[in-house]
Amino acid sequence: MDIWAGYRRRRMLTWAIPAAVVFIASLLALTDRYNGPWVFIAAVITFGVLYFWFERWPCPRCGKPFTHPKRDLTFSQKCCHCGLDLWKQPEHSGTRHQQRH
Repeated sequence: MDIWAGYRRRRMLTWAIPAAVVFIASLLALTDRYNGPWVFIAAVITFGVLYFWFERWPCPRCGKPFTHPKRDLTFSQKCCHCGLDLWKQPEHSGTRHQQRH
């Protein structure tokens, strides 16, 4: 089982969905069907909600949020709490489960 699959999925959705909304809004802006900035506002709100979800992805080693929202708007290269490098397997696979309960 890939412990980083959830991280990859959250990261991709956090950036891809708002980008797709902005792209669609840009296409609509070229037509007469566009009626204001609501699609762009929706994209910003969608990004905010998804980023909030993304930044709370738990580190496989310590169980605390992997990213540091005040430091990273893109992608952390290591856990801001325990230092686990991105894409590395934790030394003890059961650690996160034990610490969270």
